[in-house]
Amino acid sequence: MPAFIILAIFSILGIFFIDAFGAIFTSNPEVIYYSRIMFFWQIIPYILFAIAMNIRGLFFGTGKTYYILIISLVLNLMIIMPIVLLMSNIASFQTYEMIMLIFVLVDV
Repeated sequence: MPAFIILAIFSILGIFFIDAFGAIFTSNPEVIYYSRIMFFWQIIPYILFAIAMNIRGLFFGTGKTYYILIISLVLNLMIIMPIVLLMSNIASFQTYEMIMLIFVLVDV
């Protein structure tokens, strides 16, 4: 539960102050722009990741890790692998947005 509270605080602060946080580390407006894009691409997957970690802990606690194996195999074979193949073979898929999409899918 404390992880959800910490995530909620950082999410709310990030929504309103992401540009100010980016300006702490760089004065380059392009880097700040991309940090804003990345934040909004990543905030929902981080929330889903926090939920998934609690569910994963439940499976580990009950000793039923087989379900985690199945979920990982499905995720890697059916979602991540096709995107990696597309990115390595088709130049139009080699964009910042596609890389962010991979991060979103991995976190889900």
